[in-house]
Amino acid sequence: MIKLIVSDLDGTLLDRERRINERDLYAINKAYDYGMDLRIASGRMNSEIQILLKPFANQYYAVGQNGATIHVHDQVLLASSEFSPELSTRLLQAIGRNDFIQFIHSTNDLYYVREWNEAIVPYEARIMTAISSHADLEGAITITKAA
Repeated sequence: MIKLIVSDLDGTLLDRERRINERDLYAINKAYDYGMDLRIASGRMNSEIQILLKPFANQYYAVGQNGATIHVHDQVLLASSEFSPELSTRLLQAIGRNDFIQFIHSTNDLYYVREWNEAIVPYEARIMTAISSHADLEGAITITKAA
């Protein structure tokens, strides 16, 4: 007997428009009717998972940020794992200012960039929360860890 459904979001439960199709919505609701549980495992932040799974009224557990966070059905943070601010700062400094888009995906459900520019547009189109610009990304790392 099936008791648990586990699904990724992007490319699995969500279509290209980031929606759950009617057939899958129906199937998940039927699974709930039969007493099954839903678990989501995604690279997305919990705030995005909440937006995408609004039809299920928090009746799911979510493993977000590729395993960095685990939220239980009432959105209580059960566990999290993150880099220390010191390691995050060293990694950010190691890549240099011009090698990559300097983009931080934070466990406090925020995205940060050093400077917003046109290279950010494709990323911003994919995510469902705002990106904040911080000229001092290292300082933003310290602030997010203190919160």
